[in-house]
Amino acid sequence: PKIGVNYKVQLLANHRKVSVQEWKEKFAFQDTYEVENHEGWMKWTHGDFSDYKSAKTYRNEITQSCPQLPGPFVTAYQDGKRITVQEALMITQQPYVQ
Repeated sequence: PKIGVNYKVQLLANHRKVSVQEWKEKFAFQDTYEVENHEGWMKWTHGDFSDYKSAKTYRNEITQSCPQLPGPFVTAYQDGKRITVQEALMITQQPYVQ
């Protein structure tokens, strides 16, 4: 697992696997992604951002370019374990970006 705090953009969460073909056809998403199991859900994420602002910028770009995705949002991790974005911002002393 990555050491320290990092941010990713969660693209989708559900209980079934989504094929590469479905990603391209249904969501028009072309970037790489990771799938993680978290609290009984399969969660698709992209990125490895060291600062919240960069993750938020990418999230805004994805929202514009792939409107079929149901509300991408920024997630945070500390030493590979998922934490809240608020916790990450406090740990890193970064400002929240609207």
